Amino acid sequence: MSDRIKAKTTVVTSVGFVLFQYQYDLPDPIDSLNPIGNFFRRSHFHKATQRYFDDLVENRRLPDKGDVFELTTAGRSLTIKVLGRLINYQPSHLSLELMRLDEAIKDRRRQRINSQSASN
Repeated sequence: MSDRIKAKTTVVTSVGFVLFQYQYDLPDPIDSLNPIGNFFRRSHFHKATQRYFDDLVENRRLPDKGDVFELTTAGRSLTIKVLGRLINYQPSHLSLELMRLDEAIKDRRRQRINSQSASN
């Protein structure tokens, strides 16, 4: 029996922050994976749903409450349902610091990849 996951993600838009509440059914664990492998698999699915919302907002209109999307990742199809959307969301100071740190890590990673490809 798969687990129904309820999650939230904050997305940066051109006019501010939007908080999305959504749910998806997590595929069953794979028996051939140990608990750590299934943990990483579960983490992959969750991160994929968050990236999907980033891409949605960047390339399309903001999803509305009740919208349903299909996401295929790691060979599995996930059905994502938007439960709520809060426009003009004001994240806490700590959340903003964590978002800045996350962006700084992504920028460093991109710089490292670009410098490695330039040296090759």
